This record gives sequence, C-alpha cells and structure tokens, in this order.
Amino acid sequence: PDYLNLRGCRDLVAGNKIDDAVPVLYRMVARRPFWKEPRALLASALIAAGRFVPAKVQIDTCLLLDPRDPQHYRILGRYYHAIGQDGQAVAVLEEARKDFPNDRQMAVLDMTYLYFTKAFAKADSMATALIAADSTLPDPYLIKGWLADRGGDYRAAITYYSRFLTLAPRDPDAAATKKRMETLQQQLTPSP
Repeated sequence: PDYLNLRGCRDLVAGNKIDDAVPVLYRMVARRPFWKEPRALLASALIAAGRFVPAKVQIDTCLLLDPRDPQHYRILGRYYHAIGQDGQAVAVLEEARKDFPNDRQMAVLDMTYLYFTKAFAKADSMATALIAADSTLPDPYLIKGWLADRGGDYRAAITYYSRFLTLAPRDPDAAATKKRMETLQQQLTPSP
C-alpha cells in the first residue's frame, strides 16, 4: 500500500495538491524512516508549499541515507533557489555535477540558476552545450531567449522562445514567454 500511496502522492504533488499529499508522506516517512523516495517527494512538496525549514530537514536526511542519489542534490539546489540563495544553489549543483557529469536535469538547474546569479556567459555556454547534447530539452532555449532578449537580439529571442514553447507549451513560464514573444514580434513588424 505504501507504494500506491507514493504514486498517489506524486500525482497530488504534480497536480499542486500539496496539502493533500504532505500528511500522507509524513505517515509514510514515519512508518519507513529509511525509505528515501517518500522523503525526497516530501521535501519537494514542502518546498513548493513554502515550508522551507521542514523541507531542509528532509533533504538533509535524504543526503544522509543516500549521498549517491543525484535527485537529492537537485532538490537541494531547488531549495536554495526557493529561499533566494541562487549562488548557493549553483555551488551545490556544480559540486554535485563533478560526481554526476551526465545528469542533464542537474545541468539544466545549474544553467538556470547561473542565469539568475547574472553569470550570463556561463549560462549561455551551458545552454549551448545542452542544446548540442539534446535538442529536445526546452529550458536551454528559454535561457538562450532571455539572453538574446537581454542583449537586444530580438529576432534570435523570438526564435528561441518559439522553440521553447513548441517543446514545453504547458511549462509554468510558457504564458509569460508567449506574451513576451508576441510583444517582440509586434515591435519588429513595420507599421503601415
């Protein structure tokens, strides 16, 4: 039954029904304290709910239970981002990427937080490398779009935004990206 509860909780968290998932996850953690998957999901749910202190406790426990699981470092990076410490998020992810150099999800988070820390050249380089490695990843196109937009290369920004929206039409950033792309298209269209 715990496995089914875990699957159900994943669905609840994905559906942003955090308050329904958290009590079930706490019960699962209490019953099986060495099972890392419910703890990791609980940490993610608590971060999403803005409950950072208990989230950090769960993350730290996950890292103690299994320091070789890259998911735990990704969650720790998201935690630091959520509390406004993008520099710390980058430090954690870059250190972890030494052990997990092929973890694309971790690389995407690192690239994104590099952008937020204004390490634009490094974020651009990572985005280019990620696109070369896997052109179906949407986030590198969004970062490239932001960078092109920021640099005044609006045609390139539109191209990157369009690719991002094609790959991730339901992403949380999709609506704002579409609106920005339409604004740029209007600016570039000559008026009659």
